[in-house]
Amino acid sequence: MNYEHMKTIGTIMRGLQTHRVNAAFSARQCVRVTYTHEVYKEHESHFESLVEFLVKNYQPVTPQRFFRMMKNEEPVDGRYFLMTLDDGLLSSYHAIKKILSKFNLKAIVFVPTQILELKTVADMKRFTWQQLGFHVGQEAPASLREETYLFMGARELVDLKKDGHAVFPHTHSHKRLHEVADEQTAVEELVKPRKILQDLLQEDMNAFAFPVGTERVVSGFSFPYLKREYQFCFSALAGKNTAQSDPHFLRRDCLNAYYDLDHVRNIEEGVFDLYYGYKQFRLRQAFHAH
Repeated sequence: MNYEHMKTIGTIMRGLQTHRVNAAFSARQCVRVTYTHEVYKEHESHFESLVEFLVKNYQPVTPQRFFRMMKNEEPVDGRYFLMTLDDGLLSSYHAIKKILSKFNLKAIVFVPTQILELKTVADMKRFTWQQLGFHVGQEAPASLREETYLFMGARELVDLKKDGHAVFPHTHSHKRLHEVADEQTAVEELVKPRKILQDLLQEDMNAFAFPVGTERVVSGFSFPYLKREYQFCFSALAGKNTAQSDPHFLRRDCLNAYYDLDHVRNIEEGVFDLYYGYKQFRLRQAFHAH
């Protein structure tokens, strides 16, 4: 569903007071987790205003504190938020350093570890088009923006860790989990990236976010590997996270850098939560299918 359709649906659902219905039947004390991809230079100022909105309306939480909350080692006693950024793009690194640092926010970056093998601009463009965009076998168009194909390297990932951010796997080659159908692929995409980042950052990799992040791209075959390798797994389905949340079905709200403030307010206030709650149910079914 495209952005304009989502905005229209959000306006309708807000008019129907779905966020108030959701609030009445779900925990008020929670952590909402956002995810962002590329940040175009012309969107940086607007993205900063969205981050400022979150800071004014929710309490920021570090990745380390978030995981303590999810393990019931620390109470979820308010309305919190945590930011994540997917795919290891250099534009995300710049957004963290230039924008998140202004608010002293600590984020999670989920990276497909194959980006550490990309040596040339041509390699990066090909990876973006074929792996991130799923245009398998097609050549990348000349119109690709730098913000979508320049990736972080080991230096940036180590720097983020030193700054207090967290870095976790997003598969090795950004393969969708329904394509993980044999042990060799499971090891390559789910086990290998954990070892790569552990060796690089000298830190246990206990969390994972799967590409696309919806119920349409998973299958039961990969789920035992995820449970064995990772303590936490993030989807891309919006909603609240509480101490009672299943740690392998954590929710994330989409926060594209160009989203207008009213749409972000609808997302964060739970206008879409009932819809995504149904999708979360479908995700559980798909993950446990054999």
